Amino acid sequence: MLHIQCKTKISIFPSIFACLICTVFVLTPLSSVNGADEKSYKIHVKKGKKQDYYHMEYVLTADNLIMTEAKSALNLVNDGGKFTVHIKKNAFPLAAPSCKERIELIMPMTKSTHLSALKKIRKKRELHNALWEVVNGTRKEQKIILEINPYFKIVNQAPIELELTKCSIYFRTARDAYVDYIGNLN
Repeated sequence: MLHIQCKTKISIFPSIFACLICTVFVLTPLSSVNGADEKSYKIHVKKGKKQDYYHMEYVLTADNLIMTEAKSALNLVNDGGKFTVHIKKNAFPLAAPSCKERIELIMPMTKSTHLSALKKIRKKRELHNALWEVVNGTRKEQKIILEINPYFKIVNQAPIELELTKCSIYFRTARDAYVDYIGNLN
């Protein structure tokens, strides 16, 4: 949802015309309760056999991402691709009343021991490296897909609005692999 806000008046034009010009060129996202931009706040619900899955596309930038641990490629392989980063609470569009300053974002471990596990871990390692590039300023941003399950409650059904009940969310995964898109699994 976009909120149109006119911040500038142009004195040489009548005020209605000036605001019209301003409206065309100054479109600012409406801020959510946390003060974060709502531009990437769209929840996608995937109906499952036993439960529904709630996914969200989110863009990590140097302004909203906190990484405290650099993992080497060997450590990532030994840990099955598992790593944890943090999102600044005030930059996250979902309400998280029990969180102080950060929301933990977890990439789960790939438990498989067969050959396909290495491909899955490599994809996780590539994402981990891309996030370090964001933190270090060599990459502007990284789009990710979040799985909001299981620590949330539904605040509103239509339009869907969620609130985190714990300070942890996950990267979207299926069959031990990171899923970097919204929608049905390939």
